[in-house]
Amino acid sequence: MPFNKLAPSSLVYWSRFFLAIAMAIACHALRISGYYALGAAIAAFALSCAAIRYSPGLWRDMAKRYKFITTGIGTYFLVWSMVLILLHTLQYR
Repeated sequence: MPFNKLAPSSLVYWSRFFLAIAMAIACHALRISGYYALGAAIAAFALSCAAIRYSPGLWRDMAKRYKFITTGIGTYFLVWSMVLILLHTLQYR
């Protein structure tokens, strides 16, 4: 069975999932913690919103006007915090 093309909302969701993992690893590797780490995560999320908004194919295909902002926001911050906490726990164990 061939793979189908991902829907734009699925593409946004999974890209934010992997962005959260990458940001948590980057924050841990650069030893950014506390409110600075949260600020870096928010900045990366805002940049992903801008990248999606100005992407010609993704934003046009999203169903609602601001769905590109809300798609995956909970997953992004949950995965980011879980991975960052896991990395800090493993480091100081």
